[in-house]
Amino acid sequence: LVLSFLGGPLKLTNLLQEQPMVEHMGILKRVLPPYRPGANFVSKVVVGILQYAVVTPLLFVMTACLRGSLQDPDLARFHRGLLRLKAVPPIIKGISCVCAMYHLALLRRETRQYLDKLKPVLKFVGIYCVIFLTFFQGFVVDAVGSFVCYPHPKAHAHQSELSRQQFLASMKSLLLCIEMPLFAEIHGCAYPTVE
Repeated sequence: LVLSFLGGPLKLTNLLQEQPMVEHMGILKRVLPPYRPGANFVSKVVVGILQYAVVTPLLFVMTACLRGSLQDPDLARFHRGLLRLKAVPPIIKGISCVCAMYHLALLRRETRQYLDKLKPVLKFVGIYCVIFLTFFQGFVVDAVGSFVCYPHPKAHAHQSELSRQQFLASMKSLLLCIEMPLFAEIHGCAYPTVE
């Protein structure tokens, strides 16, 4: 969307061609080499943002395979290792999300002079809230849920785990229902009908 506001990747490449080297933000400035302006910067930022759209479906498939493996009685001896492996997709998704948001912030910083008339900060905050905050609140709900004690009688072990899963899912859904009117209001202000 930001690229289309700026006239597409080719026009943005031409706009940024004469700018100095693009330094990274924060501590990454000391670790990563700067991007060359123009096509190099635009391509790396686009890849950094869009990698999230590729990583997410792959992680969904990985999670589905792990879930199926956990329920397979033939793989019962690997149950503990599979449970540990189940933590990998959310961590990778978190890293991917941070990478996408970082590159979006980098694009915003370098194109500020061209985007100011569009009030991009509110647009950025609106998208940030929906994607980033709802994703990481899942981590928080799961962490809090792991500290809550659930009844665990041996006869009903499967039933208590199911109720724990349902409780965590319903907490995430409740938080989402509370947040969505706020997100909708932010988007209503960020994307007025006159644009």
